[in-house]
Amino acid sequence: MKQIRLINLTLRGWRGAENLTLNFGGESALISGRNASGKSRVMDSFMWLLFGKDSQDRKDYELRTRTADGKVQHHTECSVQGTLSIDGEVVTLRREYKEQWVRPRGQKEEVFKGNVTECSWNDVPVRVGDFQKRVNSEIIDDTLFRLITNPSYFFALKWQQQRDMLLSMAATRSDEEIAAGNKDFTTLLDKISGGSLIDYRREIAARIKRIKAEMADIPARIAQTEEMCPKEEDWAEIENSIRLIGEHRSTLQDQLGNASKRQTDMRSKDMDLAEQIAILQVKQRMAVKLAEDEARKEADQLNEERRIIEAELQRASRLNAENNIDLRHNEERVATLSRQRDELMQQLDALRQEWHTIKSEEYVAQDVCPTCGQHLPEEMVAKSREAAEQYKKQRLDDNNKRGKDTAAMLQSVKRQLENTENALQVNRQRADEYKVFIDEHHAALREHPAAQPKVIIAEQLPDWKILQGRIDEINESRKSLQSYTDDEQVANIKAQLDELANREKELALTLASRQLIDKCKQEVERLREHGREVAQMLAEAEREEYVATQFSHARINDCESRINNMFHKVRFRLFDCTQEGAEYECCTPTVDGTNYAVLNTAAKINAGMDIINTICRYNNIQAPIFCDNAESINVICSPDDAQLIRLQVTDNDFNVSLIK
Repeated sequence: MKQIRLINLTLRGWRGAENLTLNFGGESALISGRNASGKSRVMDSFMWLLFGKDSQDRKDYELRTRTADGKVQHHTECSVQGTLSIDGEVVTLRREYKEQWVRPRGQKEEVFKGNVTECSWNDVPVRVGDFQKRVNSEIIDDTLFRLITNPSYFFALKWQQQRDMLLSMAATRSDEEIAAGNKDFTTLLDKISGGSLIDYRREIAARIKRIKAEMADIPARIAQTEEMCPKEEDWAEIENSIRLIGEHRSTLQDQLGNASKRQTDMRSKDMDLAEQIAILQVKQRMAVKLAEDEARKEADQLNEERRIIEAELQRASRLNAENNIDLRHNEERVATLSRQRDELMQQLDALRQEWHTIKSEEYVAQDVCPTCGQHLPEEMVAKSREAAEQYKKQRLDDNNKRGKDTAAMLQSVKRQLENTENALQVNRQRADEYKVFIDEHHAALREHPAAQPKVIIAEQLPDWKILQGRIDEINESRKSLQSYTDDEQVANIKAQLDELANREKELALTLASRQLIDKCKQEVERLREHGREVAQMLAEAEREEYVATQFSHARINDCESRINNMFHKVRFRLFDCTQEGAEYECCTPTVDGTNYAVLNTAAKINAGMDIINTICRYNNIQAPIFCDNAESINVICSPDDAQLIRLQVTDNDFNVSLIK
């Protein structure tokens, strides 16, 4: 059996543990202490080291230590390192939750970018993905590890997962082995043909339900059919009445055709007259439009001189706006050039004063050494005087050069200022001229008010009056046509035809019931025969259901027996029945007949140990078992040779002691 033992575990900055090292040496241990002293943290850190998740299956959840005010401690190590013995081979694993800090360009302070996980295997750095693959392949799978290290993990799974795991471990017998020696069971398996017994039973149950519903519906359908069956009538009298109605309908239809033809002729003549009226109305609108066009033409002729004045005024306003822009620009330019001129003149005065100052400077010879007090040689004094004269000449030349440059700039600024002032004078003169021109044209507009087209009244136009007279004559003709109508006669004939049709329909329906009576009798007989067939089908289906139920019981008993034989204390009930007797799948763990859910803490822990022992034997592997709430139990039935780490609440400080 593969043995995995925990030798030591070191936590640095991990969930409040600043620097905690736990030495187990591969032996069982008792971790005791008060509540919230960090006992459960040991199991969480071991899980996180191997799989990156804690015992609650949370990934990288609240790993860093926080201060008293709840803030995360940055720039500190957050890691877990552990040494394991795997079949005697020592392996050192390490996982660190490392902060990343960067300094953005142009900033002095570093900025927290996020966390990254780093892993190592025997002090050799390994990528997180490769690290996880090696843990799963060389040490143990994540799910299997939780199953054999946590007594409560198996019972926290969904019952479907528990059931599937137990069935895979039990290696139950095949259906053929269970059915051997029972003819009904063998026939059942032939019908299933390798399919699911559950699906087959569901199919039978659905078929029985459907058959029963169909049987219950047959008497009601027979009663309904007999109730719907019509009573016998005088069929010859009904057929004679239908013939007389047909003859009367033909006479009325001839009368309706003659009246409809007369109405069609009258409507055609009325439509011709209406078309003539429409043409005359179009001519009326054309006469009004011609009169309105003539009125607009006269108004346009009267407004021609006003349009010329408006165009000249618009052009002058545009030119005046452009001139005003140039005027403001030149005013700003004059002010700027004036400031430049004054500044350059001040610079020239300063340069002249500087030149006179330099020119008036006299060289005072220094013929005594300031250090020793002796007279300097004559050639040294002459050389010093020559250097002073040369420096003075250089300063005067530089002053002259700057003066010439400044004077040239001053002349250029003066020329620009003179040109700009001339342009400004022209702008001001034009502004005065445009103002006079615009005022004169506004006065001219007031002398030439806009002329409006004359309002045209259609009734006052001679051509319109003539056309209206012809329209009135045609309308009188239409009134004489519309006064003649056969509407009342046509409506009376149609009403008689509708009445005959309704009567004929009623008689036809009554006559048709003669065939319906024969069909009802045939349907009643068919339903009774079908009822006998359905009853036979129900008996056969219930027989099949009984055989399938018996076979299911045999499978249940065999399956539960094999599974329960794998455990010492825990028993599993894999099937249960409803109050109606219907079976359903389940997975209910019990200890001495008591459901796991209502066991006390000690019984639950030992039940978990029983599960761990069986899973370890089945997978041929053993790992450290963490037993929380160990203070609740006196004797822990842990697997033989297993490394058991008990977590026990006491009134003392956090402590780890080995159990030999």
